[in-house]
Amino acid sequence: MKPELIAWASEHFELEACQVEQLPVEASTRKFWRCSNESESWILMDSPPATENNEQFVTLSDVFLKAKVPVPRVIACDLFKGFLVVSDVGKRSFLTSYREGTIAQPLKVAVETILNIQTIDDPAIPSYTKERLHDELQIFREFICEAILGTVDQVFQSAAPVLVNQIDMLPTVTVHRDFHCMNLLYLDRYPYIGVVDFQDALRGPISYDLASLLFDCYWNHSIASFESALTKYLYSAEKLDIPTVNSRSQLAEAIKFTAIQRLLKAAGIFVRLWMTKSQITHIPHVLPTLNKAQSLCSQVRHLSELGSWLREGVIPGVSRRLESVT
Repeated sequence: MKPELIAWASEHFELEACQVEQLPVEASTRKFWRCSNESESWILMDSPPATENNEQFVTLSDVFLKAKVPVPRVIACDLFKGFLVVSDVGKRSFLTSYREGTIAQPLKVAVETILNIQTIDDPAIPSYTKERLHDELQIFREFICEAILGTVDQVFQSAAPVLVNQIDMLPTVTVHRDFHCMNLLYLDRYPYIGVVDFQDALRGPISYDLASLLFDCYWNHSIASFESALTKYLYSAEKLDIPTVNSRSQLAEAIKFTAIQRLLKAAGIFVRLWMTKSQITHIPHVLPTLNKAQSLCSQVRHLSELGSWLREGVIPGVSRRLESVT
Protein backbone atom coordinates (compact mmCIF):
# COMPACT_ATOMS: atom_id res chain seq x y z
CA MET A 1 0.00 0.00 0.00
CA LYS A 2 1.52 3.31 -1.05
CA PRO A 3 2.29 5.90 1.68
CA GLU A 4 -0.06 8.52 0.19
CA LEU A 5 -2.99 6.09 0.44
CA ILE A 6 -2.06 5.15 4.02
CA ALA A 7 -1.97 8.81 5.04
CA TRP A 8 -5.31 9.53 3.35
CA ALA A 9 -7.03 6.48 4.86
CA SER A 10 -5.76 7.37 8.32
CA GLU A 11 -7.73 10.61 8.11
CA HIS A 12 -10.98 8.62 7.93
CA PHE A 13 -10.47 5.73 10.36
CA GLU A 14 -7.78 4.41 12.71
CA LEU A 15 -5.82 2.42 10.16
CA GLU A 16 -3.04 1.60 12.62
CA ALA A 17 -5.53 -0.22 14.85
CA CYS A 18 -6.81 -2.34 11.96
CA GLN A 19 -5.91 -5.70 10.58
CA VAL A 20 -5.26 -5.12 6.88
CA GLU A 21 -5.78 -7.81 4.22
CA GLN A 22 -5.26 -7.23 0.50
CA LEU A 23 -8.10 -8.68 -1.57
CA PRO A 24 -7.88 -10.39 -4.96
CA VAL A 25 -8.95 -8.41 -8.01
CA GLU A 26 -10.64 -9.26 -11.27
CA ALA A 27 -9.72 -7.72 -14.62
CA SER A 28 -9.20 -4.11 -13.52
CA THR A 29 -6.47 -1.77 -12.34
CA ARG A 30 -8.07 -1.26 -8.94
CA LYS A 31 -6.61 -2.59 -5.68
CA PHE A 32 -8.58 -3.38 -2.51
CA TRP A 33 -7.79 -3.89 1.17
CA ARG A 34 -10.12 -5.03 3.93
CA CYS A 35 -9.34 -3.00 7.06
CA SER A 36 -11.00 -4.39 10.19
CA ASN A 37 -10.97 -3.97 13.93
CA GLU A 38 -12.85 -5.86 16.64
CA SER A 39 -16.21 -4.30 15.80
CA GLU A 40 -16.35 -3.36 12.12
CA SER A 41 -14.57 -3.39 8.78
CA TRP A 42 -14.15 -1.21 5.72
CA ILE A 43 -12.83 -1.66 2.20
CA LEU A 44 -10.06 0.68 1.12
CA MET A 45 -9.79 1.18 -2.64
CA ASP A 46 -6.96 2.49 -4.78
CA SER A 47 -8.77 3.12 -8.06
CA PRO A 48 -6.60 5.01 -10.60
CA PRO A 49 -8.72 7.80 -12.12
CA ALA A 50 -6.90 7.43 -15.44
CA THR A 51 -8.38 3.97 -15.97
CA GLU A 52 -11.40 3.74 -13.65
CA ASN A 53 -14.67 5.70 -13.68
CA ASN A 54 -14.74 6.58 -9.99
CA GLU A 55 -17.35 9.29 -10.36
CA GLN A 56 -19.77 6.76 -11.85
CA PHE A 57 -18.94 4.33 -9.03
CA VAL A 58 -19.98 6.95 -6.47
CA THR A 59 -23.10 7.92 -8.44
CA LEU A 60 -24.30 4.36 -8.98
CA SER A 61 -23.60 3.37 -5.39
CA ASP A 62 -26.19 5.93 -4.38
CA VAL A 63 -28.61 4.86 -7.15
CA PHE A 64 -28.40 1.17 -6.26
CA LEU A 65 -28.64 1.73 -2.51
CA LYS A 66 -31.79 3.82 -2.98
CA ALA A 67 -33.25 0.82 -4.80
CA LYS A 68 -32.22 -1.42 -1.87
CA VAL A 69 -29.57 -3.27 -3.87
CA PRO A 70 -26.85 -4.13 -1.29
CA VAL A 71 -23.78 -2.54 -2.86
CA PRO A 72 -20.94 -0.84 -0.94
CA ARG A 73 -21.78 2.58 0.50
CA VAL A 74 -19.16 5.25 -0.16
CA ILE A 75 -17.90 6.57 3.17
CA ALA A 76 -15.15 8.84 1.87
CA CYS A 77 -13.53 9.51 -1.47
CA ASP A 78 -10.94 11.62 -3.24
CA LEU A 79 -11.89 11.36 -6.89
CA PHE A 80 -8.77 13.23 -8.03
CA LYS A 81 -6.47 10.69 -6.38
CA GLY A 82 -8.74 7.70 -6.86
CA PHE A 83 -8.88 6.84 -3.15
CA LEU A 84 -12.13 5.54 -1.63
CA VAL A 85 -13.33 4.03 1.64
CA VAL A 86 -16.50 1.97 1.24
CA SER A 87 -18.59 -0.29 3.45
CA ASP A 88 -17.78 -3.99 3.58
CA VAL A 89 -20.70 -5.98 2.10
CA GLY A 90 -19.36 -9.48 2.73
CA LYS A 91 -16.42 -11.88 2.79
CA ARG A 92 -17.77 -15.17 1.40
CA SER A 93 -18.11 -15.20 -2.37
CA PHE A 94 -20.81 -17.13 -4.17
CA LEU A 95 -18.00 -19.24 -5.64
CA THR A 96 -16.96 -20.31 -2.14
CA SER A 97 -20.57 -21.07 -1.31
CA TYR A 98 -21.01 -23.12 -4.49
CA ARG A 99 -17.88 -25.13 -3.76
CA GLU A 100 -19.18 -25.87 -0.27
CA GLY A 101 -22.39 -27.24 -1.76
CA THR A 102 -24.68 -24.29 -0.97
CA ILE A 103 -26.18 -23.40 -4.35
CA ALA A 104 -29.99 -23.18 -4.32
CA GLN A 105 -30.32 -20.40 -1.74
CA PRO A 106 -27.61 -18.14 -3.22
CA LEU A 107 -29.22 -18.50 -6.66
CA LYS A 108 -32.62 -17.62 -5.20
CA VAL A 109 -31.40 -14.38 -3.62
CA ALA A 110 -29.36 -13.59 -6.73
CA VAL A 111 -32.44 -13.83 -8.95
CA GLU A 112 -34.35 -11.63 -6.51
CA THR A 113 -31.53 -9.10 -6.70
CA ILE A 114 -31.53 -9.16 -10.51
CA LEU A 115 -35.24 -8.38 -10.44
CA ASN A 116 -34.59 -5.51 -8.04
CA ILE A 117 -31.86 -4.12 -10.29
CA GLN A 118 -34.19 -4.38 -13.29
CA THR A 119 -36.71 -2.07 -11.63
CA ILE A 120 -34.14 0.76 -11.48
CA ASP A 121 -34.74 3.58 -13.95
CA ASP A 122 -32.24 6.39 -13.56
CA PRO A 123 -30.74 8.83 -16.10
CA ALA A 124 -27.27 8.16 -14.69
CA ILE A 125 -27.34 4.72 -16.32
CA PRO A 126 -26.44 4.81 -20.04
CA SER A 127 -27.69 2.44 -22.71
CA TYR A 128 -26.05 -0.80 -23.82
CA THR A 129 -25.86 -0.05 -27.52
CA LYS A 130 -25.79 -2.49 -30.40
CA GLU A 131 -22.37 -1.12 -31.32
CA ARG A 132 -21.05 -1.94 -27.87
CA LEU A 133 -22.26 -5.52 -28.10
CA HIS A 134 -20.47 -5.81 -31.44
CA ASP A 135 -17.28 -4.18 -30.11
CA GLU A 136 -17.17 -6.66 -27.22
CA LEU A 137 -17.13 -9.56 -29.68
CA GLN A 138 -14.14 -7.94 -31.35
CA ILE A 139 -12.14 -8.65 -28.18
CA PHE A 140 -12.63 -12.34 -28.97
CA ARG A 141 -11.70 -11.70 -32.59
CA GLU A 142 -8.53 -9.78 -31.74
CA PHE A 143 -7.13 -11.91 -28.93
CA ILE A 144 -8.42 -15.39 -29.77
CA CYS A 145 -8.84 -15.44 -33.55
CA GLU A 146 -6.04 -13.12 -34.61
CA ALA A 147 -3.49 -13.30 -31.78
CA ILE A 148 -3.72 -17.03 -31.04
CA LEU A 149 -5.12 -18.65 -34.19
CA GLY A 150 -3.69 -16.17 -36.69
CA THR A 151 -6.92 -15.93 -38.68
CA VAL A 152 -10.52 -14.80 -38.50
CA ASP A 153 -12.84 -17.47 -39.88
CA GLN A 154 -15.86 -16.56 -42.00
CA VAL A 155 -17.99 -18.58 -39.59
CA PHE A 156 -17.32 -16.03 -36.84
CA GLN A 157 -17.84 -13.13 -39.25
CA SER A 158 -21.27 -14.50 -40.12
CA ALA A 159 -22.29 -15.48 -36.58
CA ALA A 160 -21.36 -12.21 -34.83
CA PRO A 161 -24.22 -10.16 -36.36
CA VAL A 162 -26.69 -12.95 -35.57
CA LEU A 163 -25.66 -12.88 -31.91
CA VAL A 164 -25.78 -9.10 -31.68
CA ASN A 165 -29.13 -8.80 -33.46
CA GLN A 166 -30.79 -11.46 -31.32
CA ILE A 167 -29.64 -9.76 -28.12
CA ASP A 168 -30.38 -6.22 -29.30
CA MET A 169 -34.05 -7.09 -30.02
CA LEU A 170 -34.77 -7.93 -26.37
CA PRO A 171 -36.61 -5.63 -23.94
CA THR A 172 -34.22 -3.45 -21.94
CA VAL A 173 -33.82 -2.93 -18.20
CA THR A 174 -30.99 -1.92 -15.91
CA VAL A 175 -28.28 -4.59 -15.85
CA HIS A 176 -25.27 -4.97 -13.56
CA ARG A 177 -23.19 -6.50 -16.42
CA ASP A 178 -20.81 -8.63 -14.31
CA PHE A 179 -23.28 -10.50 -12.14
CA HIS A 180 -21.16 -13.61 -11.56
CA CYS A 181 -19.98 -15.61 -8.56
CA MET A 182 -16.83 -13.56 -7.97
CA ASN A 183 -18.80 -10.31 -7.66
CA LEU A 184 -21.53 -11.70 -5.39
CA LEU A 185 -21.09 -12.25 -1.63
CA TYR A 186 -23.29 -14.71 0.23
CA LEU A 187 -24.31 -13.77 3.77
CA ASP A 188 -25.95 -15.81 6.53
CA ARG A 189 -28.29 -12.97 7.46
CA TYR A 190 -30.45 -10.41 5.67
CA PRO A 191 -29.98 -9.21 2.94
CA TYR A 192 -28.12 -12.52 2.34
CA ILE A 193 -26.21 -11.03 -0.60
CA GLY A 194 -23.65 -8.31 -1.24
CA VAL A 195 -23.00 -7.00 -4.76
CA VAL A 196 -19.76 -5.42 -5.96
CA ASP A 197 -18.27 -4.22 -9.27
CA PHE A 198 -21.49 -2.48 -10.27
CA GLN A 199 -20.02 0.71 -11.73
CA ASP A 200 -20.39 -0.42 -15.36
CA ALA A 201 -24.17 -0.91 -15.14
CA LEU A 202 -26.15 -0.11 -18.28
CA ARG A 203 -29.67 -0.24 -19.67
CA GLY A 204 -29.47 -3.52 -21.54
CA PRO A 205 -31.24 -6.77 -22.43
CA ILE A 206 -33.35 -8.47 -19.77
CA SER A 207 -31.33 -11.65 -20.29
CA TYR A 208 -27.95 -10.16 -19.46
CA ASP A 209 -27.55 -10.61 -15.72
CA LEU A 210 -29.33 -13.97 -15.87
CA ALA A 211 -26.75 -15.08 -18.44
CA SER A 212 -23.92 -13.84 -16.20
CA LEU A 213 -25.33 -15.73 -13.23
CA LEU A 214 -26.43 -18.98 -14.84
CA PHE A 215 -23.62 -19.43 -17.38
CA ASP A 216 -20.81 -18.23 -15.15
CA CYS A 217 -17.22 -18.41 -16.43
CA TYR A 218 -16.13 -19.80 -13.07
CA TRP A 219 -18.87 -22.32 -12.27
CA ASN A 220 -21.04 -24.87 -14.10
CA HIS A 221 -24.65 -24.85 -12.93
CA SER A 222 -26.86 -27.88 -13.43
CA ILE A 223 -29.85 -27.90 -15.75
CA ALA A 224 -32.04 -28.17 -12.65
CA SER A 225 -30.50 -24.98 -11.21
CA PHE A 226 -31.06 -23.18 -14.51
CA GLU A 227 -34.71 -24.25 -14.68
CA SER A 228 -35.35 -23.36 -11.05
CA ALA A 229 -33.85 -19.88 -11.47
CA LEU A 230 -35.86 -19.33 -14.65
CA THR A 231 -39.09 -20.29 -12.87
CA LYS A 232 -38.33 -17.93 -9.99
CA TYR A 233 -37.50 -15.08 -12.36
CA LEU A 234 -40.59 -15.45 -14.54
CA TYR A 235 -42.96 -15.69 -11.59
CA SER A 236 -41.62 -12.53 -9.96
CA ALA A 237 -41.05 -10.54 -13.18
CA GLU A 238 -44.74 -10.82 -14.01
CA LYS A 239 -45.74 -9.55 -10.57
CA LEU A 240 -43.30 -6.62 -10.86
CA ASP A 241 -44.48 -5.80 -14.39
CA ILE A 242 -40.95 -6.11 -15.76
CA PRO A 243 -40.93 -6.25 -19.59
CA THR A 244 -40.19 -9.75 -20.83
CA VAL A 245 -40.51 -12.03 -23.86
CA ASN A 246 -43.51 -14.08 -24.96
CA SER A 247 -42.66 -17.45 -23.44
CA ARG A 248 -40.41 -19.38 -21.11
CA SER A 249 -38.67 -21.06 -24.04
CA GLN A 250 -37.97 -17.72 -25.70
CA LEU A 251 -36.44 -16.34 -22.50
CA ALA A 252 -34.31 -19.47 -22.05
CA GLU A 253 -33.01 -19.10 -25.60
CA ALA A 254 -32.40 -15.36 -25.11
CA ILE A 255 -30.32 -16.12 -22.01
CA LYS A 256 -28.26 -18.64 -23.97
CA PHE A 257 -27.67 -16.24 -26.88
CA THR A 258 -26.55 -13.59 -24.41
CA ALA A 259 -24.34 -16.07 -22.57
CA ILE A 260 -22.55 -17.02 -25.80
CA GLN A 261 -21.72 -13.36 -26.47
CA ARG A 262 -20.53 -12.87 -22.90
CA LEU A 263 -18.44 -16.05 -22.85
CA LEU A 264 -16.67 -15.25 -26.13
CA LYS A 265 -15.95 -11.75 -24.86
CA ALA A 266 -14.68 -13.11 -21.54
CA ALA A 267 -12.34 -15.61 -23.21
CA GLY A 268 -10.87 -12.73 -25.18
CA ILE A 269 -10.47 -10.61 -22.04
CA PHE A 270 -8.71 -13.46 -20.21
CA VAL A 271 -6.20 -13.80 -23.04
CA ARG A 272 -5.82 -10.02 -23.29
CA LEU A 273 -4.85 -9.87 -19.61
CA TRP A 274 -2.07 -12.35 -20.34
CA MET A 275 -0.86 -10.74 -23.55
CA THR A 276 -0.99 -7.10 -22.50
CA LYS A 277 -0.36 -7.28 -18.74
CA SER A 278 1.41 -10.64 -18.28
CA GLN A 279 -1.44 -11.57 -15.94
CA ILE A 280 -2.03 -15.33 -16.14
CA THR A 281 -4.58 -15.68 -13.33
CA HIS A 282 -7.45 -16.15 -15.78
CA ILE A 283 -5.72 -18.44 -18.26
CA PRO A 284 -7.12 -21.62 -16.58
CA HIS A 285 -10.62 -20.28 -17.33
CA VAL A 286 -10.13 -19.75 -21.08
CA LEU A 287 -10.82 -23.28 -22.31
CA PRO A 288 -13.75 -23.97 -19.93
CA THR A 289 -15.28 -20.66 -21.06
CA LEU A 290 -14.90 -21.56 -24.73
CA ASN A 291 -16.26 -25.06 -24.11
CA LYS A 292 -19.33 -23.59 -22.43
CA ALA A 293 -19.92 -21.24 -25.37
CA GLN A 294 -19.52 -24.13 -27.80
CA SER A 295 -22.03 -26.25 -25.91
CA LEU A 296 -24.61 -23.45 -25.88
CA CYS A 297 -24.26 -22.93 -29.64
CA SER A 298 -25.79 -26.37 -30.17
CA GLN A 299 -28.82 -25.39 -28.09
CA VAL A 300 -29.95 -22.27 -29.98
CA ARG A 301 -31.09 -21.47 -33.50
CA HIS A 302 -28.67 -20.45 -36.25
CA LEU A 303 -25.43 -21.05 -34.32
CA SER A 304 -24.68 -24.74 -34.87
CA GLU A 305 -21.97 -23.86 -37.41
CA LEU A 306 -20.33 -21.51 -34.90
CA GLY A 307 -20.40 -24.31 -32.34
CA SER A 308 -18.73 -26.73 -34.76
CA TRP A 309 -16.04 -24.18 -35.58
CA LEU A 310 -15.36 -23.57 -31.89
CA ARG A 311 -15.17 -27.31 -31.20
CA GLU A 312 -13.07 -28.33 -34.19
CA GLY A 313 -10.86 -25.28 -34.78
CA VAL A 314 -10.79 -22.74 -31.98
CA ILE A 315 -10.64 -24.91 -28.87
CA PRO A 316 -7.88 -27.26 -30.13
CA GLY A 317 -5.84 -24.31 -31.41
CA VAL A 318 -6.20 -22.34 -28.18
CA SER A 319 -5.37 -25.46 -26.14
CA ARG A 320 -2.10 -25.96 -28.03
CA ARG A 321 -1.15 -22.29 -27.63
CA LEU A 322 -1.88 -22.15 -23.91
CA GLU A 323 -0.48 -25.49 -22.81
CA SER A 324 2.87 -23.92 -21.95
CA VAL A 325 1.34 -21.02 -19.99
CA THR A 326 1.30 -21.58 -16.24
